[in-house]
Amino acid sequence: MEQVRKFAARWPIRHYTIVPSSLFIQCGSDGSCSVTGVVAWDCSNQERGAHAAGTASFAIRLVNGLIVSETGSVLTRQADVAVQQPTAPTVPSGFAEGRQARIDYEQWFNSLPDDAFKQGVEFWAEHRSDKPQPGCTGGPPLWQAGCVAAKARLTPSDIRRTTENDFKSGWNSREELNNTLERLKALQRQTRPPTARANPTQGTSGGDPNGTLTDKLSTIQRGAMGDRVRKCWVNDAGALDFGKMQVMLLVTVDGAGVAHIADVAPEDAGRLGDPRFRAFAERAVRAVLDPRCSNLPVPASLITGGRGTPKFRFRPNE
Repeated sequence: MEQVRKFAARWPIRHYTIVPSSLFIQCGSDGSCSVTGVVAWDCSNQERGAHAAGTASFAIRLVNGLIVSETGSVLTRQADVAVQQPTAPTVPSGFAEGRQARIDYEQWFNSLPDDAFKQGVEFWAEHRSDKPQPGCTGGPPLWQAGCVAAKARLTPSDIRRTTENDFKSGWNSREELNNTLERLKALQRQTRPPTARANPTQGTSGGDPNGTLTDKLSTIQRGAMGDRVRKCWVNDAGALDFGKMQVMLLVTVDGAGVAHIADVAPEDAGRLGDPRFRAFAERAVRAVLDPRCSNLPVPASLITGGRGTPKFRFRPNE
């Protein structure tokens, strides 16, 4: 609360506008709702002659209409008047700038919640060197916002890394790996089960009424989902036996069958302690949420309430 008071005192004039396409709301039968999105902000302080603007992500959880938790992080920022830092060097070296840029990016990435926004960030970080570069359109709104935010953050550093050797050396001094995404994933290796939970499948009360969607799907329909995802699976010659592995995935789709959330189903959650399986499962999740494949062939007639949570077993080489 003290931090909020200090921010309000520093920026007494504040304006916030939600980016409409970024808003995503999901509610459960227990009266709780999760709201995520991106907000454009504009702050000023006439006394200091300072002005700043940018964008930020937010995640709010409500229970019975009351906010019980709120998190967020700044995505982009532009300031008309830079705050002076007397102890900082006036003109830092390219090496120091590259190192600091890497630290800033890692801290921002690690502060993001595990949702579609972060998955969009991961997509851009992993594919930004592709020729031609991929776009950030076609996926869920929150995924698109994450992809765009990562592009905005990484592009200036990527340009300097290819043109300034000192900056490149500073950027790479943080670790031995050259791939930013792999470095960040290595820092986050955990053995905890996924936060997503399957809806109850027995009875007619409790949980999402779409919890039985998997039972409504035929074997052929579940196979068609796997076929769609396989189009976005990236084979890696260095990942031995990935083609022989399989994982049960739990996916949240909207009324049009577009995947917004994907995770390892509880049946296979216990295997996430195996680093090879976790790497395989994370790659499968990215394939599901890839904009080229996220529109899954789930019959609209089987989805009620505008949302469904089907499960299917994914095998890369089936």
